[in-house]
Amino acid sequence: MRNALKQAYIEVEGETLRNLGDRDLLILSSLIRNQDTNRAYAEIFDSNNPILKGMSKSTFFQSVNYLQNLGLITLIKKKIDRYYTMESQILLSDESIVNGEIKKRL
Repeated sequence: MRNALKQAYIEVEGETLRNLGDRDLLILSSLIRNQDTNRAYAEIFDSNNPILKGMSKSTFFQSVNYLQNLGLITLIKKKIDRYYTMESQILLSDESIVNGEIKKRL
């Protein structure tokens, strides 16, 4: 029963990832590597990928909110020293499917 549920989660998550745009998929991958959204944005901003080149911070956070609305991540406000930042928590049962989807497309 548990294996069947796990397989169902993976299939639903896989279908959700297949329906994501390339930009959102790359942002999700960045959030998996860097849970701090500021670090993830810095990685995206410095990327040589033409899909992500020169992305504004507001566009980045629109995509992050979209990923949160899909239930792929959740954002948590976190205090570091004297300032606040957002940290992403990945809600995927298997994060490796994101890299698999990226390899298929790009």
